Amino acid sequence: MLDKIIFINDNIAKIMITSDEALKENLVNIHLVFEDGERRILGEVNEVDNNIIIVQFLGEFKNNLFIPGIIKKPKLTSIVRVISEEELSIIMTKNDTKSFNLGKSILYDGYPVNVNVDSLFSNHLAIFGNTGSGKSYGVTKILQSLFYDPKNIALNSTFFLFDVHGEYKTAFENVNNINPNYHYKHYTVDYNNHETNLMSIPLWLLDIEDIALLLGATEFSQLAIIEKTMLILAVITQRDETSIKYKNHVIAKSIQTVLYSNLSTSRIRSEIFEIISICSTSEFNFDTKVPGIGYTREFKKCFDIGRNGTFSENILISEYLEKFIDDELERQVIKKVGKCTLKDLEDALNFVIISENILIDDKFYNMAMMLKMKLKSLIANGYAKMFDYPEYVNMDGFIKNLMTNNNGEKVQIINFDLEGLNCGISSFITKTYSKILFNIISLLKNRASLPIHIFLEEAHHFIKNYENPVYGENIFEKIAKEGRKFGIILTIISQRPTELSETALSQCSSFLLFRTNHPKDLEYMRSAIPNVNTDIIEKQKSIQPGYFVGFGKAFKIPLIIKLDIPKPEPHSSNALIYDIWSGNINNNN
Repeated sequence: MLDKIIFINDNIAKIMITSDEALKENLVNIHLVFEDGERRILGEVNEVDNNIIIVQFLGEFKNNLFIPGIIKKPKLTSIVRVISEEELSIIMTKNDTKSFNLGKSILYDGYPVNVNVDSLFSNHLAIFGNTGSGKSYGVTKILQSLFYDPKNIALNSTFFLFDVHGEYKTAFENVNNINPNYHYKHYTVDYNNHETNLMSIPLWLLDIEDIALLLGATEFSQLAIIEKTMLILAVITQRDETSIKYKNHVIAKSIQTVLYSNLSTSRIRSEIFEIISICSTSEFNFDTKVPGIGYTREFKKCFDIGRNGTFSENILISEYLEKFIDDELERQVIKKVGKCTLKDLEDALNFVIISENILIDDKFYNMAMMLKMKLKSLIANGYAKMFDYPEYVNMDGFIKNLMTNNNGEKVQIINFDLEGLNCGISSFITKTYSKILFNIISLLKNRASLPIHIFLEEAHHFIKNYENPVYGENIFEKIAKEGRKFGIILTIISQRPTELSETALSQCSSFLLFRTNHPKDLEYMRSAIPNVNTDIIEKQKSIQPGYFVGFGKAFKIPLIIKLDIPKPEPHSSNALIYDIWSGNINNNN
């Protein structure tokens, strides 16, 4: 069948075939071996043109290993043959103690394709494909294959799934029944469901940039407001005598500043009442009794305007304010925020608004009110429960709680079910958890001793080409660049590669490419993915759902791989429109 080599250039060879029967065979993508003395060079048939086949060189076999790429081309006199069973087992990876089965080769009659754990999971992974191409099935089958493997490969693994559409609960909830060494944990924001773990983030573990992201800050000047808010929050969450004194000091000093300003009397009165309406204590509210000599006045009555245009109790209120002003309190720096909720954060922001004279400065007032309105919206929409953590914990304690179940056993799969949340809150939760994980993992004394894998569904929502610099460096770009050395690894799952950060994408080492048709996505992948070529892009265009092209570090050569149907399946199928319309399915749920 294979007659002789008639042409060799930098990366391809042309071979003449003599048998007409051979032309009837499906030669495209078949792997050939060029024997040149002791050298064995692997090639793949890319094209058949009459009695000429065009073969692309892929790499070389050396000492039962496959080395991608070649330096020296084979000779024209080389013997060309079809790949042997032994060589096929090398490029498909043998199922040894460090490997697990990923799927089957469609080219070689279901030949098992295995992957080495280190090759696939020690570097960032990207999974791309259109809606309905099988991405969720692929993720599910990969993890099920890993955790159903009797070799207990993943005993000390930790996978965090950020499940935007709530697809994976059914896929992994029974993993303990398959193997009692493995455990699954499901987090949700359904606070009426008492049978699951409720998603909750300790507010005191967040920094200024985290709060800026939560409140949707858009200007750098808002960071100064948030920074001051966090300082005040640290004081008021101590919930001791100093905390009470500090609140009264801030209110008294703010009122005093307005009282001695150049504003009109009526404007001063209005501003002071605004301060009390925003922040109040038992010593400062509208009904507080202000003691004089032999009489008392209600606080609000002290600001009645007399005939001469001044306050009737100007001296009384001035003396009262002086009792609470203690500038030494501001020099007693407390940096550690105590246990708190969104309501405490709102109180702290209110104290900033009155203490910094923001009420008088229209520009800063508008910026502060944007933050305040976002905070009120979060509270009104029920998100306050997400930050009502039941007990005070540090970062180590928080991570430990995430990674163990109620029996204190290690959990290998932690699924954050984000279904039903708007994009802003989903993005905040995903980035915040990931940032906390990175901060903990990067500080371990034994570097990379606790590997963490973060799976990001709909990753284009989180790892965007542009990130507002107010929020600091995109945590996922940071993980993409630095996470590998600490053992924190990303799996990026997306149907829109064009919307992803090129920085993050360029750091991925392995790729699972399901069917992708959009021209912009294909062009972007050509330019952004290392070592991708036109042949790989073309291969995926014709594959069916449940098939993918695997290439990169985890694969010896680019392979078209068929996945078995995961059991149980993720909840990601299309709606059964006909059955619902015709009444074959009761859709009252």
